[in-house]
Amino acid sequence: HPWQNEQQAKIRSIAIERIVDLIRNLNPELTTPIVLLGDFNASSGEKKPIFNDHLVKLKEAGLVDTADVAKKDTSDVPKAHSLHKMSAKVDGKDTAKVVKRGNLHIDYLWVPRGTQVKTWETLSGPGIKWKKIKGEKVPTWTGIIPSDHSPIIARLSFKQPK
Repeated sequence: HPWQNEQQAKIRSIAIERIVDLIRNLNPELTTPIVLLGDFNASSGEKKPIFNDHLVKLKEAGLVDTADVAKKDTSDVPKAHSLHKMSAKVDGKDTAKVVKRGNLHIDYLWVPRGTQVKTWETLSGPGIKWKKIKGEKVPTWTGIIPSDHSPIIARLSFKQPK
């Protein structure tokens, strides 16, 4: 759910517990490659209890957020958010087609601890042009923006099963 209130955070927390239980039942030692991905509608920078259960419970289950362990961020716009709402603030005002930045994401690729994550990126396209708006150089979209989320991409190498 996109709204960040306590009731929705509790529902998401229960959903995360069910996902963790499923993973533990199907792949208890995390020896088979697994990728858990999607729009969690919960920030990678969340600190509040219950609201951050996606970060806490998945890590406790042996998974890592690929953004945290990637050797290199290859995003076309450095520190671009994965949810951008098709605008960002410039000089304190929301400005259409400006890429939101700050290194946060609500879209995830989770993998077992020990998986090699070569690169991670937010792909802001379809095209990016840097423009000066109100005296500030900012990244802007060119063309049609297909969604209020930008895709995230990671290049992975899994451990060989024993």
